[in-house]
Amino acid sequence: MLNHSLSTIYYILVSSGMSFGLVPLMYKVGMILDITDKPGGRHLHKTATPRTGGIAIYITFVATLNLVTNPPIEFQGLFFASSVIALLGIVDDIKRLPAELKLLGQIIATVILIRHGIFFSFIPNHFWGFSLTIILTIIWVVGITNAFNFLDGLDGLSSGIAIIVLIFYALIAHSISDTFMMLVSIILLGSILG
Repeated sequence: MLNHSLSTIYYILVSSGMSFGLVPLMYKVGMILDITDKPGGRHLHKTATPRTGGIAIYITFVATLNLVTNPPIEFQGLFFASSVIALLGIVDDIKRLPAELKLLGQIIATVILIRHGIFFSFIPNHFWGFSLTIILTIIWVVGITNAFNFLDGLDGLSSGIAIIVLIFYALIAHSISDTFMMLVSIILLGSILG
């Protein structure tokens, strides 16, 4: 138990420390390249705010995932899928992408997750079981991705909600001994906290 607790502390410190160092750098990059949100609409800020914080979170998340020794195959799928989503987000922040293209990218990312063994596993495996699992997984991942994308326009609301969700997700994963999901939750939590 002590070893498990130490690794949890290690990953949260590494990811939050790395993110803490990268956020100011990405802030400057966003200002220099004018990748910013302008005041107005749903935004509460009074001046232009860089939209590059997600890049710091992504870099931190992927770099810290790569520190995990003997990762399961699911880590590879998570890396590729999060890379697709991050690339879509970066391009969309610079030049608005059509909704159809973003949806296609989100579906591709979800298929990558499924191919690497990350999908709902509570549905019985009969004739419709796996097909229904795939459909529900795609709907869930695309739905959650778009919900957080919508919340992101509300000045930090998505980060606050993500932190709360990840804390509970890590606790649940720990209680059922799902080390993979616990580590992913802790690493992403640290990346956002930084």
